[in-house]
Amino acid sequence: MGDDAEFVRAAAQMLAREGFEVACAAGAMQALFVLERKGPPDVVLCDLRLPGATGWALPEALRRQTGTFRGGLIACTTDAALSRKALQQAGFDAVVGEPLDAADLATAVRAFPKDPGPPHR
Repeated sequence: MGDDAEFVRAAAQMLAREGFEVACAAGAMQALFVLERKGPPDVVLCDLRLPGATGWALPEALRRQTGTFRGGLIACTTDAALSRKALQQAGFDAVVGEPLDAADLATAVRAFPKDPGPPHR
């Protein structure tokens, strides 16, 4: 999910070309709705600049709403100075930079197992 249609489209195309099944959302609230309807995914890719709510709030909201989310949460950001520690404290498991690179994105997504085990708490 991302802050604009172009980001969402580009990320979805990159992941689809790599063979991933992709569901898209254009903001945190829409993402929670899509995830509730489709079920928890293996991985969520989240732009930190989301309309209606900050991407920083998504990890907690996702885990609170679904109660069973076990996948990986990957933050996307243009802010190279942003610390991985701050992202981990917010609940993200990994980070990829923008502009997105297809190989880096696919590598980040593949780092998470299809059956990740017990839910995050």
